[in-house]
Amino acid sequence: MNAYSIQAANSVHSARHPLQHPSAVLEELLGRERWSRDRLVDYQQHALRVTLQHAVSASPYYRDLMAGEGVAHAGDVRLEDFPPLTKQALMSEWDRIVTDPDLRLADAERHIAGQHAGELLSGKYQVVASGGTSGAQGVAVYDPSAWATAIAAFQRAMAMQGITPQMRAIGIGSPSPLHMTYRLFASMRAEQPRVPRISLTTPLPEVVAVLNAYQPEVITTYPSFVRRLAEEQQSGRLRILPRTFVSTAETLTPDVREVARNTWGAVVLNAYGATEVNLIGAECPLAAGAHVPEDLIVLEVVDELNRPVPSGTVGSKILVTTLNNRTFPLIRYEIGDLLSVVQEPCACGRPHMRIQSLRGRREDFLRLSARDGGYVSVHAIHLHALLVHVPEIRQFEFAHGPDALRIRIALKSPEASTDLLSGIGVALQRELARLGADTRVVIELANEIARTGTGAKQKLVRNESSTAAPVAVF
Repeated sequence: MNAYSIQAANSVHSARHPLQHPSAVLEELLGRERWSRDRLVDYQQHALRVTLQHAVSASPYYRDLMAGEGVAHAGDVRLEDFPPLTKQALMSEWDRIVTDPDLRLADAERHIAGQHAGELLSGKYQVVASGGTSGAQGVAVYDPSAWATAIAAFQRAMAMQGITPQMRAIGIGSPSPLHMTYRLFASMRAEQPRVPRISLTTPLPEVVAVLNAYQPEVITTYPSFVRRLAEEQQSGRLRILPRTFVSTAETLTPDVREVARNTWGAVVLNAYGATEVNLIGAECPLAAGAHVPEDLIVLEVVDELNRPVPSGTVGSKILVTTLNNRTFPLIRYEIGDLLSVVQEPCACGRPHMRIQSLRGRREDFLRLSARDGGYVSVHAIHLHALLVHVPEIRQFEFAHGPDALRIRIALKSPEASTDLLSGIGVALQRELARLGADTRVVIELANEIARTGTGAKQKLVRNESSTAAPVAVF
């Protein structure tokens, strides 16, 4: 075993002697930024082997799974031997996946449903829940070492983005203590007690007053909320001069970067993750793709049949294996995001592979009637670009319908002109025809489109049917 494999084994097995303070972990993580690509990959592969062996030895689910695959010894296990782990399988097998026999999903769910959801379960476990925007909520636990690493990974990403502890930074995320943004922003406030506490559901006049008083240099929030803040700035109610926005939780689209640049002269850097696995990628100031923390996860981009796709090719989903949560091992955890990666390191000199393109979620495909019969799948991001530059529109979301594409719109002014709605309908019809769809467009109006799930996200596609009366049909 060489020096790297010893270091990998010690890091992965650190739950025995957990580094529970994030600052100790952060120092180690920052040191890895100076590694060569070869050293990083070597470290990751050794850490992966230790992780797989631990999972098969300590988790009843993985032990039985590998026995069924004919793997007789934990030392013989390979990543490709594991089938993808869906969220449905994770929740149904939760009690057998965890390596602590005293941990039970029922206890975790009671804990997060109670008044002390933001506190530790059994005095040591952080319990978080995914937002449920894909139709199913997930529950994850982080042991002390894994949680310290999660916070340190967040802090390392901020350092990579040029955000220092001396800057006035604020996070505006979920109001729920179950959500990852709430917990991570709480850790930020613990380091800087003067940072105000506001969330995505704080009344907007209060948000404006808080930000005007605090004058943040850096704001970490959802891209949909960047648009709302820009609207307030343009109206003159908000008067701040942030240098940087960090986008999280929702898909970052080019229009949000444009809005921030035109409104404040600010840059928007992406930070991409998932509740169950924490950070998956973060952009450096060059914004040339999100750096993947390969010392903490293994990221696979695959097609529908779980085969790896070539570098630079957008896959049908991703599979993520975590390397540092020994109590809650996730191996090839399936996430329905559409992205591509490139292996070449960034010009900034860091050794990571990068997420080159992130195009949204698989769940945001719309199944629409095709022009030549049957159905065609259209990703809502194709239609998104038609609406984000319409100045009268504040929010919008799409929905499947039995015989039409339905779109709900919230306008900045409650008065909707016939010409405006007609222009929207015609533009959507034209784009749908270009994409091979032949369907009606039904427009609904709403005063406000509610955020969804524990993450308080703005959904692009709503799965449930609408009861609102249409105001225009095309």
